[in-house]
Amino acid sequence: MKTTAMQRAAAFALCLVLTGLLCLPCAAQEQPILSPWAVEEMAQARERGIVPADLDLGEDYTAPISRGAFARLAVETAALCRGTDTAALLREYGLEAESMAEESPFADTEDPYVVLAARMGLVQGSNLGRYNPDGTLSRAQSAVVLHRLLALLGRSEANAAPMWFSDGYTIPAWARESVKFISGRTTAEGKAVMSGVWGTFDPGGVYSVEQAVISLNRCRQSAEVEGTYASWRDAPGYDTVTLKLSFGGDCTFGRNAGAAYAGSFDAMYDKMGSAYFFSNVKEFHSDDLTMVNLEGALTTSDQPREDKEFVFKGRPEYAAILKEGSVDVVTIANNHARDYGDRGLEDTIRALSPYVAVSGYARQPIVTVKGVKIGFASNLGWSFDASQKTFVTDAIAHLRAQGAQIIVFNYHWGEERQYKSNATQRAIAHYCIDSGADLVIGHHPHVVQEVETYRGKQIAYSLGNLSFGGNRNPTDKNGLIYQAAFTVNVDTGAVVSSGGAAVPYRVSSVDTYNDYCPTPAKK
Repeated sequence: MKTTAMQRAAAFALCLVLTGLLCLPCAAQEQPILSPWAVEEMAQARERGIVPADLDLGEDYTAPISRGAFARLAVETAALCRGTDTAALLREYGLEAESMAEESPFADTEDPYVVLAARMGLVQGSNLGRYNPDGTLSRAQSAVVLHRLLALLGRSEANAAPMWFSDGYTIPAWARESVKFISGRTTAEGKAVMSGVWGTFDPGGVYSVEQAVISLNRCRQSAEVEGTYASWRDAPGYDTVTLKLSFGGDCTFGRNAGAAYAGSFDAMYDKMGSAYFFSNVKEFHSDDLTMVNLEGALTTSDQPREDKEFVFKGRPEYAAILKEGSVDVVTIANNHARDYGDRGLEDTIRALSPYVAVSGYARQPIVTVKGVKIGFASNLGWSFDASQKTFVTDAIAHLRAQGAQIIVFNYHWGEERQYKSNATQRAIAHYCIDSGADLVIGHHPHVVQEVETYRGKQIAYSLGNLSFGGNRNPTDKNGLIYQAAFTVNVDTGAVVSSGGAAVPYRVSSVDTYNDYCPTPAKK
């Protein structure tokens, strides 16, 4: 249950009464707004003198702390730890109040505490020579100041393993060592000087008054703690980012022209809604990016091609199935994309575009995930000839020029209902890898084919069907979800490792017919 500002203030007052810092006659006085978790440590920090009586930090301690106030608190903490006061520190660093204007390295402040903090090496200004004392510090900047403070106090080594943050890869290079340090520098009770929230560090977020005061009080406590964690600078998760990409097989949202409505994909959609079809595919909902092969048109056209036995069509609204299923990219490079001619293809792309990136032929999108640019190229793979080679090399050159760090090819190829890739498939796949692609995914046979590791990179030749409205009861209901993992260096952009795993699936949650709801295969 959320607490009100009045409840938080009352909790803080009660804490001060219990610690003897506030007498009962004064309890009616307005107290600063605090988060419930901060009440106890804020009382301790005030008791220790971290916050000087003449410093106004405002009424809301959950608000961002100003740069000037943080500098003041940092020098007050340094003085406290050294058993002196700020007046003595000013004299020690050769600063006199009457000459502060000449001593200030900043064009926008003569605040003696900011000048002293700069002279002590705790804070720095901008390249324009300004400090912006009324501005706010980011969490990454705050970590750097705390690191400098503890080093000034003689503690330049972490004493515990640094914390791992799920967004560690977003911490700028200039702050990484400091974040490792302050998350691995603890009090005697094992509390990190600075940590994160719900497993994230949020380096660009602002630091609140209560967070600043508490972290500085923890600096004071940590300065008394000895010991070194030898490998803290090598803590993982800061200079690399790992991506998990999922790929699904053939999807047809709709039915063949002339097929009955009863028992069809359309009937199931009307009964269950858009969230139903990928509800059992947990990989799609827990990864960083998902891609499938979409076969058939999403259109209102009633003019199917007459030269094909199977022509698939679904309603344009079916594109929302992809959003509900956490799908990010689709390939339309297949033999059913034009089942309703050019109009059907145009309608399909128009329906898909609000929800997913569309890959196919000249459409070669780049999707950014966790700061990593992933490029997608898709084509038909009926033959391996000069034009195919040109498509591959041109696509790679184009995507790399656009900054793609990982390149994924999707190919529609092979022979239907054949469980082994053919020579053409293998030749194209190998040529993609040889030319610089990072992963190759295949479709069309409607059954599962092998997964190959070639020159350290993965090729999945056919993932089989997934949510496939083109067949009400396929004899082979096996499919695969292929999950690829890439680890990328955030500074160089280079892929430092990759791998993957194929997860067996069934195209239906029941064995006797197709209910269009892919489900993990029973072990």
